[in-house]
Amino acid sequence: MEADVLVIGAGIVGLSIAYNLAEMGCKKIIVTEKEFAGAGTTGKGGGGIRHQFSTELNIKLTIESLNLLKRFKELTGYDPQLKSISYYLLATEEEEALLRRSVDAQIKQGLHSTLIEPSELKPILKGVKLDDIAAVSTCREDSWINPPTLLQGYYDSCIRLGVSILEHTEVKHLRKEGCLRAETTVGHIDAETVVIAAGAYSGLIGKSIGVEIPIQPFKRQVFYVEGLDKVAEPNLVLFDLHNKVALVNRVEGPIVGIHDRSTLGSFDETLNLNDAPYVKEVAAQRIPPIKKAELTGGIAGLYEMTPDRNPIIGKIASVEGLFCAAGFSGHGIMHAPIIGKIIAEMIVKDKPSIDISQFSINRFSNNKQVYEHIVI
Repeated sequence: MEADVLVIGAGIVGLSIAYNLAEMGCKKIIVTEKEFAGAGTTGKGGGGIRHQFSTELNIKLTIESLNLLKRFKELTGYDPQLKSISYYLLATEEEEALLRRSVDAQIKQGLHSTLIEPSELKPILKGVKLDDIAAVSTCREDSWINPPTLLQGYYDSCIRLGVSILEHTEVKHLRKEGCLRAETTVGHIDAETVVIAAGAYSGLIGKSIGVEIPIQPFKRQVFYVEGLDKVAEPNLVLFDLHNKVALVNRVEGPIVGIHDRSTLGSFDETLNLNDAPYVKEVAAQRIPPIKKAELTGGIAGLYEMTPDRNPIIGKIASVEGLFCAAGFSGHGIMHAPIIGKIIAEMIVKDKPSIDISQFSINRFSNNKQVYEHIVI
């Protein structure tokens, strides 16, 4: 098989790239996926659209993605079910300066982010320990979408525009033979341009062609909570920067997670209920009523982590025609709309509408990394 552009990975990022390429007039596009579309991190994502980052470029990416999401139904015919949701980030004195700098960066970009006195939240966060909290941030523009609907919108739009999506087709090896050749489980695909958008597996694909892409998998788990007294208003996300505890208070029921003890580099995606007591113990430091609740199940998946917790976006200069769009550290769904547009512009127009050079892979060899401090 031959393609003008081969996209490796049919998660939300890969399909957004393919969709945008097709919209810009690219004709022969193939997307490969080792399982089925959305089988990886996309199918396990919560759908939060968060502006509360510490890195200015991440803030901008959320703003631009949200602008595209507001037009998504018009563009694809699918309603992403966009709605407002409140994120509250809690900081002790130890994290207060970071939170204040982050809010300043968000306001600078025109957002309605603000710092709240912890005492003001007591009516909203009734079961949350606030006596050691020095500052709380929130942003009016933070939102939520339905990831399966977003994925389906991109998938069906890709098919409508003539993109070939090859599911159950794993790229085992990538090499340069004049063009780029991908050896897959169903044969080889030759392409002038290849985009690695394979999430946590992107580093392995890079390695097969002799490129070091510093992306490693990191197992994350969230647990369903039953029997938790009303501790917060619905449609609310609470993140404790000190204890690294996240509570998502959905209408369907709350879920809780922490930055757990997983080993960086492990591809294990098995939910381990034996970790539930430890999660409860850590979470109870901020949400005491959770001690009496029950963690009944949950979801396990992989974050795709880079050393500075920012994505790798753009050309791989050492291999002509090779691009990467991966390493989103849990932020792929919220940034996929704009990343798809940026990568397509790089390929079709040779210049993106947003300067993304800060997230070039070259930053690691040039020692120009900008660390993202707020990863949930």
